[in-house]
Amino acid sequence: MLTLTPLLPSLPGVHPPRCCLSPVFYQRGACQRRRGPNVACQGASSSSDGNAPGNDASAQSNASDGNPSSQRPAPWTIIFDIRERETIWTDENKARLVQMFAAKELGMDKDMLSYRLRQLTLLLPDLSGRVASMKPALLADILRDPVAVAERCVGLRDGLPFANVSRLIAGDPALLLEEVEAVVERVQSLAKVLEIDDRHAQELATQEPRFLDVEGVSEVLEEMERLMPKANPKTVLLRDPSWLMRVERGVKNLGQG
Repeated sequence: MLTLTPLLPSLPGVHPPRCCLSPVFYQRGACQRRRGPNVACQGASSSSDGNAPGNDASAQSNASDGNPSSQRPAPWTIIFDIRERETIWTDENKARLVQMFAAKELGMDKDMLSYRLRQLTLLLPDLSGRVASMKPALLADILRDPVAVAERCVGLRDGLPFANVSRLIAGDPALLLEEVEAVVERVQSLAKVLEIDDRHAQELATQEPRFLDVEGVSEVLEEMERLMPKANPKTVLLRDPSWLMRVERGVKNLGQG
C-alpha cells in the first residue's frame, strides 16, 4: 500500500487527512478523470494483470503440458474425409477404402500400396476395375509379395497361351494366390469334362471363371441331364454358359440347406 497526500489547499490549523489507496486504484482514477468515466487505463490494467502471481507459472505449464490429446494428430490427417450421408459411393471411393484397409493390414503406407497396385495393373489392366469389389484381405495377400505375383502372371501367360490372363484374373483375383501348375491343370480338367480342346477350354475360362470349378461344372451337368433328359447337357452348356449359374447346386455354391 502507498500512502498518498491529497492535493488540498493548506489551511491554518487544519491538517489534511491521510488516505491509503492502492497504486492501481489511484492510477485508474486518474485515467478516468482524464479520459472519461468509461475509459479504463490500459497501462494500469496490463501492468496489474502482468504482475499477478502465478501467471508466468501457468503459461509455462500450458506450454509444457503433456496432455496426450494435444500431441495426437488431427483426425482428418489420418484418413480422407468420410461422411456417409454426403458421400457418393462410386467405384473410385470404394477402391480407395479397400486400399486403405489393405494397407493397414499389411502395415505399410497407403502410397506404397498404391504404387504396388499400379505396377500390378500394368501387367493386368483389367484388374484395376475389380479393386472396388475386392475384399481388403484378398488385395493385401495379392500385394504382399509383388515379385511372386509378377512371376505367376508370366507363368499363366505361358501355360495358358489362348486365354486372356488379364480378364481371367479380373474375374477371379484369387487365382494369383495359386500355383501356376494348379490353374493350368484345372483348365485341362475342364477340357476333359466338357470334351473340348485346350484352346476352347481356355477361352471358356476367360469368359466365365466359374468354369475353373471343375467339380461344380460336373454337378451342373448332372442336374441339367436330370432336367433335360433328351438334350445333351454339354452341348447346351457350351452354347449358353449362363446355365452354369442357373442350375448350380451343392453346399459349396449355395450353402447348407
